[in-house]
Amino acid sequence: MIFAVCRFDPPNGRKEVLPFTCDGQGWHWKGPEGPRPIYGLDRLAAREDAPVIVVEGEKAADRAAEIFPELVAISWPGGAQSVGRADWSALRGRSVVIWPDADAPGRKAAAAVAKEAAKAGAASIQIVDVPDDWPPGWDLADFGVEDRPQPVGIDQSALRRMLISASWHMEASRVDDTPDVGTADAAQDRIAFHVDRAELPVVAADLARHLSAVPNLFDRAGPVYLVCDPTTGATTLAPLNVERVLLFVHDMLRPYELVKMFGKVFQKFITMPDKVAKLYLELAKGEGAGLRPLRGISFAPALHDSGAIRAVTGYDPATLLWCVDVADIAVPERPSRDEAAQALYRLRNHFKSFPFADSPRTLATESSPSVVDIDQPPGADESALLCGLLTAVCRPSLPLAPALLFTAPEMSGAGTGKGLLARTICGIAFGEQPAAMTMGPSAEEFEKRLGSMLLDARPAVLLDNLNGMSLKSDFLASVVAENPAAIRPLGHSKTIRVNSSALIIINGNGLAPSEDLARRMLITRLDAGVENPEARPFTSDLIEETKAKRADLLSAALTIWRWGRRLGEELPKGRYLGSFGQWGRWCRDPLLALGCQDPALRVAEIKALDPRRQAMIEAFEAWWAIHRDEPVTARELDASIFEAFSPGPLSRQRASSMLNGWAGTRIEGYHLLRLPKMGTWATFRYQMRFDDQTKS
Repeated sequence: MIFAVCRFDPPNGRKEVLPFTCDGQGWHWKGPEGPRPIYGLDRLAAREDAPVIVVEGEKAADRAAEIFPELVAISWPGGAQSVGRADWSALRGRSVVIWPDADAPGRKAAAAVAKEAAKAGAASIQIVDVPDDWPPGWDLADFGVEDRPQPVGIDQSALRRMLISASWHMEASRVDDTPDVGTADAAQDRIAFHVDRAELPVVAADLARHLSAVPNLFDRAGPVYLVCDPTTGATTLAPLNVERVLLFVHDMLRPYELVKMFGKVFQKFITMPDKVAKLYLELAKGEGAGLRPLRGISFAPALHDSGAIRAVTGYDPATLLWCVDVADIAVPERPSRDEAAQALYRLRNHFKSFPFADSPRTLATESSPSVVDIDQPPGADESALLCGLLTAVCRPSLPLAPALLFTAPEMSGAGTGKGLLARTICGIAFGEQPAAMTMGPSAEEFEKRLGSMLLDARPAVLLDNLNGMSLKSDFLASVVAENPAAIRPLGHSKTIRVNSSALIIINGNGLAPSEDLARRMLITRLDAGVENPEARPFTSDLIEETKAKRADLLSAALTIWRWGRRLGEELPKGRYLGSFGQWGRWCRDPLLALGCQDPALRVAEIKALDPRRQAMIEAFEAWWAIHRDEPVTARELDASIFEAFSPGPLSRQRASSMLNGWAGTRIEGYHLLRLPKMGTWATFRYQMRFDDQTKS
C-alpha cells in the first residue's frame, strides 16, 4: 500500500474522489508529496513484457484489465488535470496504448500522457481513436453498465478491433497469414522483414542478403556508400556506420517482430535494433556481407586490353569501378597512324602555352608569350606531359601507373603553371578537378591524409606546393607501385589494404624526388625563362576551354590509345620501368611510335639529383681512394667516409649499422660486399669493388 484513492457516489449527487495518505502522524485526506505513483505498479512488475493500456481513472483501469486480460491496465491519480504530477518512469521500454475518455478533456489528457510516456522512454506509444459520436465522457468503466448510455454497436469484440487497429501499428493477421520475408509490403512499398530478438546474428546475416542489392553500397576495405560531396558536388565515398545502416534498412525494409495478444500472434512493426546494425557491420568487415568490391570512382570510359571502350554508367563489374558523367566520345574503331598523329597534334596544341623546359618555342603573336613550336618533335618534358595525360585517361582501368611530377626552378618557378597543368589533365580525363592536399607537419600526418583520400576513391589526388624539398616517402612509393596498398586512415591505428585507381600528381618548385620515387614518376619540368612568370599576359581561360573541348580532347587521347592496342605486338617498346608493364604498353609506347621521347630514359638523370644518392657516391669514392679493394672492418674504416651522412665523430655501433645497410649496394660502378666471418668471434669485413663498365 502506498496510498488510497477513495471514490464516493452519493445518491442524486456528483461523484467525489479524494486521496487518503498516511504519514508518521496518521492518515489524512490529501495526496502524497512529489511525483505521484501510477495505479497498477504491481501489475507492471508482475508482467514485465506485456503491453500496457493507460486509461483515465482507477475504476476504468480495473474494468480494462477485465476486458483486455492480455494487457497491463494502469491509470494515474488526480484525473485529467494531473497527468504531469504522476511518475511515469515505470513505462520505460514498454509498449503503450492510451484509451482516452470520449470528450475533449479526455483527449487532451491522452495527448499529455503520450508526452510523459515518451519522456519516460516508452518503446512505442499509440492513442486509440475514440469516435466523436460516442456518449460524452464515456470510458471503459462504463462498458456494459445498464444505467449508462452505450456507443452504438459496441461489444467486447468491437473494442478489441479498435485496440488492434490503433495499438503499436499491429496488423490483424494470424501467424499463418504473416507475410514471409521477401514479400512486398503494399502499404509502404517496402519488404516486410522479421526480427527475432533471440537470434540477432541470424537476423544480421539475413539483412546482409537484402543490403547486398542496394546499388550504392560497396566493399572497399570495409562497407562504404556513395555520397555527393556538398562542397564540390562530386561523387565520393563515406564509411558505413550504424545510423546509415538503419536509414538504408528502413528505406527498403519494414522490420517487424511477432507479439502474442488475445491468444493470437500479430506483427508489430518496429525500428531495427542498433544491435543488428552493429552485427551487420562486423559481418561486412569480414567480407561476409556480400557487398560488391569497388576499386574507385571513374569519370573516364572503362578500357580493355583488346582496345574495347565501354562508356558505362554505374557499376562496372569488369573493372570494379563506379562510372559517372562519362563524356560522349568519338573514337575510330581501327584508327590509322595518320588519325593517331592528328590526335596527338590536337593534344599538343591544347597544351602549347605551357613552358616545357626543353621544348623549342615560337611566338604566336607579338603581344602574347611564346608557345611550344608543335611543328617540331616533342621534347622530353612535353613527352612526359603527354604520357601523363594518357596515364590519367587510362588510370581507372590500369592496375598500376606511375605518379606525375611537375616541377619548376625554386626561385623563379611560381606562376609557371604547375597547378594549372594538373587541373587541365584532370579536366580532360575526369571532367573534374583533383583533390588537393599538402604534406602536413609530419610524415605520419602525410600518410594518414593521403590514405584517407585514397579510401574516398577520388580519381586524382594532387600533392600541392611541395617547394624546395627533397621528396622521400616510403609510403608514397608503396602506394604508387603496389596494388593493393597498405593504408592507415585518419583516426585508425591499424593499416588496411585497399585497391586504388587514383592518379597521384605532385607539384613544387625546386622539388627533387628520392631515387626510389624517381623511378615511379613521370617528371615534367617547366621553366618560363623569366624572373616573374606570373606576370605573363594570358587572355584565355584554359580550364573553361578544357571543359568546352573535353569530349574532343578525350577522344583524341583514346584514339592514340586504341591505335596502340590495335597494333599489339607490332608496337615498339620503350625502356622497362619497374612494375608498370601494362602502363608502358597502353600509355607510353604508342606515343614513342608517334615521335615522343621515353620518360623512362630520364630516370637516371633524376636519380642523380637525389641528395642521398649523391652522398653515397661521395662515400664510395672516398672509400676507393683510401682503401681500394682491401677488406676492412668497421673499426678500420677511415672516419671521413661517413662525413657525407653523419658529420662529426661516429660510434663504432653506428658505423657498423650503416655499413650493414649499405652492404650489397651497386652504384656508379661501385659494389660494396660484406664478407663472411673468419671465425665464431670475428667481426664482419667489408670490401669495395669497382668496375667502370657497369656504370649506367
